[in-house]
Amino acid sequence: MGMLLRYGIAGLALFSVWILLLPLGILRAFIIRDLWSWFIVPLGVPEISVLHAFGIGLFATLFVDQMLTIQMMRKDDKDALRLFLNGIAGWLATWGLGAIVASMM
Repeated sequence: MGMLLRYGIAGLALFSVWILLLPLGILRAFIIRDLWSWFIVPLGVPEISVLHAFGIGLFATLFVDQMLTIQMMRKDDKDALRLFLNGIAGWLATWGLGAIVASMM
């Protein structure tokens, strides 16, 4: 019974991470798609869908989002939360700035 409880808690933790990260991945996909449409498509490259952008975001994560993982492994919850929120704020700021620049083009 103890082993079942332990695996159940681990499964619930993994599921809760997906509940949080999937919407953020979708948000990032919309940001990537919009930035691509604003700045890359005018250069003659085809448009991409949100699913393509989601894949590009996953690919980029392999190389970029390592600091948050390191902070979480150190159990430095305060720094990990700060890095996580700063990352989301950076995405939103980039999206907004991109919209402003695209409207000037």
